[in-house]
Amino acid sequence: MNAKKILFVSHEGSITGAPIFLVKLLKHLKAERPKYTIAIIFSENGDVISLLEKDGFKVFVSEKRGKSNSMIRKFANRLAHYFFYLKVLASYRPDLVYSNTSVNFSEVIFAGLLRFPVLMHVHEGGNYTATYSYRLKISCFFAKRIIVGSHYVNSVVNSLTKRNGVVVHNGLDSQYDHPIKQRLINSPLKIGILGTIEFNKGQLVALEAMHLLVNRGLSAKLTIAGKIANYEYYARLTSFLKLNSLDKFVDFVGVVPDAGVFLNSLDLLVVPSFDEAFPTVILEAFSTSTLVLASDVGGISEMIQDKVNGLLFKAGDSVMLADVLEKVILDESLLQTLPFAAKFILKEEFDVRTTNNRIAINLDEMLDEAATRSEPPRHCAG
Repeated sequence: MNAKKILFVSHEGSITGAPIFLVKLLKHLKAERPKYTIAIIFSENGDVISLLEKDGFKVFVSEKRGKSNSMIRKFANRLAHYFFYLKVLASYRPDLVYSNTSVNFSEVIFAGLLRFPVLMHVHEGGNYTATYSYRLKISCFFAKRIIVGSHYVNSVVNSLTKRNGVVVHNGLDSQYDHPIKQRLINSPLKIGILGTIEFNKGQLVALEAMHLLVNRGLSAKLTIAGKIANYEYYARLTSFLKLNSLDKFVDFVGVVPDAGVFLNSLDLLVVPSFDEAFPTVILEAFSTSTLVLASDVGGISEMIQDKVNGLLFKAGDSVMLADVLEKVILDESLLQTLPFAAKFILKEEFDVRTTNNRIAINLDEMLDEAATRSEPPRHCAG
């Protein structure tokens, strides 16, 4: 019996949420499903690609977007990418195509039109899908099965497409036993934000809260890490710092090579986003015994129960954020009790071996269904 072949499609290869999630899933499948032959196609280069190649995965890379600002050149890049993608489908002839996000709109359509079974994994929340609702509707039409990252994402998908996805939360390795942290006496509260620098991530709300804390005479230091995705928004952040003389209280450190090391250096992680499907950074903070204070949006409430394993505040409310941070500064016991509960929940509900196995079971079922079909896939000419 020939090994079943799966083609994974990723919109980028940078060290960000969705590609990192994919790397963990692929390593799990290699260990737990050796009967499958796996290949991955990336439509943008990035550091995770070399990681996969070192592990022996077959990787295809096509620069879909390119670096040029010319509309003609952008169109040519996309055309070349889709031609390359069709060639990969023709030569690799997968038994299943797995789209790592709903961003792979055209790739899902091409695979569906050519009758390759498609499993689409939707990680995106309401803000993204509101902007690209037509993409989600059409790509869901061509997907045989949908996996969603949270019950919140499932509600978003259902409201637009009337389809329900299989809910599989993101997971994290819970084996590592980081000790509960002790804040140094009279030291500033070490606060961090880790995420792409763009409006949705809410870094400006955190800066406004820091301004309030400084004016109240409270001791805190904020470190903001992440790739700049919106330079106009980044300019607003740096302008706010200068106007309010916050430079010595806030640092921008760019992309950090190891999220765990960064989080382990903090007392508290703030996630001030306006929309989140199911942010893995919260699980990473759980694993490092770092207290999490997050906005109560999207799938975050499926991860954090307020005052049980973390703290919540209203998205966009910098005054409430400052008030909660002040409570932590004045009651340091929160830095021990809540992370302790968070580590327990991580092990019980969000262990990566369990969550990845749920995805693997869906792959198994789809491949079994494809094998029993009377009509074989209509592969493109190669």
